[in-house]
Amino acid sequence: MIEHIIFDLDGVLCDLVEVHRDAFNDALSAVCDYKIVGDEFWKYYNGLPSKTKLSMLINRGIIKPEDQETVWSLKQNKTFDRIEKDLKIDWEKITLHKYLKLKGYTLSCVSNSILRTIILALKTTGQYDYMNLILGNESFGGNPKPHPFCYNLAILKLKVDREKVLIVEDSEKGIMAARASGAHVWEVKNATEVTLKNIKKVLNNLNEKRIL
Repeated sequence: MIEHIIFDLDGVLCDLVEVHRDAFNDALSAVCDYKIVGDEFWKYYNGLPSKTKLSMLINRGIIKPEDQETVWSLKQNKTFDRIEKDLKIDWEKITLHKYLKLKGYTLSCVSNSILRTIILALKTTGQYDYMNLILGNESFGGNPKPHPFCYNLAILKLKVDREKVLIVEDSEKGIMAARASGAHVWEVKNATEVTLKNIKKVLNNLNEKRIL
């Protein structure tokens, strides 16, 4: 039986994928006159922390090592501004969380984003108070997704059997991390798929298989 559900943030609980992309590109363009566009972003950079993206761009000779912190700080500020401007209370997600809590599930959010971004996004959309645990990439010891460390750490902190955990992920790198953790995984295309109706189906299927 599933007892705990761990949600990714971007593309699962909030539509932040484009917010992160645009904020990163705006900061990158301001400092280095370069943008990650089209398939390049989705194939190589989506789902990775900003500092990992920057390390990749340094290795490619696109930005100078001494510009890394400037781009990173500017990107974070632009992200905070966009979250406060663009995100609204998400009543559908609130309804989902209320139902899950009523049924006895505990909930977490584990993301490659920094903790301040996660908390701001969850508070802005009304989801923060439903989370039992929130982990950002500061806690991952240099092992962000696709490494499974983040999910293994969450499972350890929650003191729950990984067979009783469902992870909800959207990006390729997040799905890789979730599957490598040994927990159950629900792959979604974006946050619009994370509805009460859909998660009921997933939980019913998993719990029925467990009974059998």
